[in-house]
Amino acid sequence: AYIENNCFNQYELDKVLQQHACITYHRVQLENKNWNEIWEKSYEPVVISDKLLIKAPFHKSVKSYPLEILIQPKMSFGTGHHPTTQLIAAYLLTENLKNKIIIDVGCGTGILSILAEKLGAETIFAFDIDEVCVENTIENCRLNSSNKVTVLQGTIKTLEIPHAHILLANINRNVLLDELSAYAENVQENGKIIVSGFMEADVATLIQQAVQLQLKLEKKLNIDEWFGLIFNKSKLNE
Repeated sequence: AYIENNCFNQYELDKVLQQHACITYHRVQLENKNWNEIWEKSYEPVVISDKLLIKAPFHKSVKSYPLEILIQPKMSFGTGHHPTTQLIAAYLLTENLKNKIIIDVGCGTGILSILAEKLGAETIFAFDIDEVCVENTIENCRLNSSNKVTVLQGTIKTLEIPHAHILLANINRNVLLDELSAYAENVQENGKIIVSGFMEADVATLIQQAVQLQLKLEKKLNIDEWFGLIFNKSKLNE
């Protein structure tokens, strides 16, 4: 964990750690460097399914890939390096998104929304609870000339948005379990709900709750230990 020196509070840290007797730690004060420059030198572009190049503005373009997304890397999740982002992006590349309405829950950098537009989606509603993510998504939409993405701050439970053909939620197990019923309500009949951000141990619990909501498991995805699930909003007895 990293924190600016002037923001560190020893008392608050000790108070939290008192609840967890097994945790020990040590502190190291790092020298002042241009960490962003150092990080950029090790930051590599991402290629997905030999069709999509995800890169930062400081990377060179590669014309051999039909699709390219520019992501300004900041403090938002979703630069394309995490397996859950990759597995959803790879799945979207196989889908027909022409004229579809998409909801991107917990949009992070907006990478999946931008990809959805490039794949022909008609309208995308992207939102996050984090103001930094909202600002970063707006910036990345501008970088990619994306004009079909509406970026909002809030949650699926607080925002009023149209029902979608496809809902994307790359978050984590607890949020997914809490919001899955709201996802089902915001997807059209025979629409798809694509969730990720969890490991194999969580798969059964998520499927069980989805079945209770009359969602049908269509596909299971994984990259290494990270998993994703594709649900269809259709009656289980169809």
